[in-house]
Amino acid sequence: MLAKPLKNKNILFHGLSEDRFSHALADGFLKPYTSHRIHKILPIVWRKDAEYDNCQYHFGWSMTRNIDVAKRFGGAPIILAFDKDKISHNFKISPVDWNAQRSPDMLLENEQEEFVFSGGVVESTNYFKKKAEKLLELMESPNLSNQEENAYYEEYEKCLEYKSLYRIPQGKNLSLRYLVGFYLEEELKDLYWNITFLENHELFLGYV
Repeated sequence: MLAKPLKNKNILFHGLSEDRFSHALADGFLKPYTSHRIHKILPIVWRKDAEYDNCQYHFGWSMTRNIDVAKRFGGAPIILAFDKDKISHNFKISPVDWNAQRSPDMLLENEQEEFVFSGGVVESTNYFKKKAEKLLELMESPNLSNQEENAYYEEYEKCLEYKSLYRIPQGKNLSLRYLVGFYLEEELKDLYWNITFLENHELFLGYV
């Protein structure tokens, strides 16, 4: 089946694995697993900058206006087509140019990615490291009650486990009511394990 032309031209594409797409169909939404580091003040922070570990983690979904780019998102075989106008009523959307993020010599133009923010935010790496240091100091304070010491230690342990927070979806889920449909990749047709279900789904738009 050839790809159906979309009347709506304001589309954002999102590459997804077949397994995760199956879960999304069952749930009726996508969970925000992806995070980008964003500084509170500076517009761009390079990976090698001293401020990089002071960036908060903002969660959401990596999307693109270019369907060919969506094919490369994690090598995902299912390309979801979302109505950008409908999403923008409930979520902040911002263009991202990760080539420019890698090098300050590159121009900020022709962004291939648009990031949909779920609203979930986790504090920076340095925030948790500094908080852990402060809690250690407090635990060494004289005349601490057992209750105070236990409370500080519990909070300290949470700070040490901060990396686990970056692997948990944060913020609002993205409802599939914004979904216009989905495409499959022609070259990967033999790899889909539930091809009959996908091809007969009402939202199937064809192969690309």
